[in-house]
Amino acid sequence: MADAAPWDRYTAGDASALTATEFDEGLAAVTSLPEHAGDFKVPSLRNAGLRPRLMHTVEMNALAAAIPSYFDTIPSPDRDKIPGFGNYAFNFTGNDRATLAVFIGRGLTDPRVRDEAYPFDRPTLASEQPGRTGNPPASAKRPPR
Repeated sequence: MADAAPWDRYTAGDASALTATEFDEGLAAVTSLPEHAGDFKVPSLRNAGLRPRLMHTVEMNALAAAIPSYFDTIPSPDRDKIPGFGNYAFNFTGNDRATLAVFIGRGLTDPRVRDEAYPFDRPTLASEQPGRTGNPPASAKRPPR
């Protein structure tokens, strides 16, 4: 049996399986205020180097890919207006961008988080233990209905 997710159907030739991607309204989807269109909660940069995906759309998979997106975009006064400061512009060289990526990736990474050490450790799940199949013990199984 073939996979049947919309993506699978699309790659098999069904052009109607996926709809066009729409503009993400951000906070405006919650408040219904047009001035909130495109506004998003900005996550901390702490431990950003450990994240497998970046941006609110999770479209970037590395800091080296995410950082240029802030420099290589077309300025938009409607989008880039920062209250009290006007439009923002970054004048970083390639070396500055690389330095920024290293700073965010290493300088803001807590080794306790990276190593899952106390107080950022977590218990090992039964399914993660060597020799375990991930099946629950017989005592945890539900009786038949």
